Amino acid sequence: VHSEALYVYRDKGRPCAKSKYRQGDTARPETSMCDVTADLSDEMIEKLSGHYAALPFVPAKQDFDASLATAGKVIHERDCARCHSDGGSNPEDEASILAGQWLGYMRATFAEYASGEREQLDKMKQKMDSLSNEDVEALLHYYASQQ
Repeated sequence: VHSEALYVYRDKGRPCAKSKYRQGDTARPETSMCDVTADLSDEMIEKLSGHYAALPFVPAKQDFDASLATAGKVIHERDCARCHSDGGSNPEDEASILAGQWLGYMRATFAEYASGEREQLDKMKQKMDSLSNEDVEALLHYYASQQ
């Protein structure tokens, strides 16, 4: 299942928005997952996905607001748990891991969903569109709290 995402990007099966580097050498030119995967053979995709799938996920150690995290847990259980099980930490879900991701990354990603810059499934868009700014901030702190 991990290799499927790389095939989809390589074969341009979903939109590939250009993204600037947010960490490290931020002067590097922006790129996309389609650019990254364009020249990968099937064999290389299988090797890459197998390698990364075997690595343990290491949650980010970061500051978070405990009261917002508590509120975010309730919102997650109500709106997100059906696809992002175990508090968004289950790597076997087809949906991505949310728990323990960097707060800044998650904030930027949620903003891209809200603006339509990042593609999302209709069922997720309906949920995202129903969230207030306060709900989003609570969710972000809930995911950041899972260290």
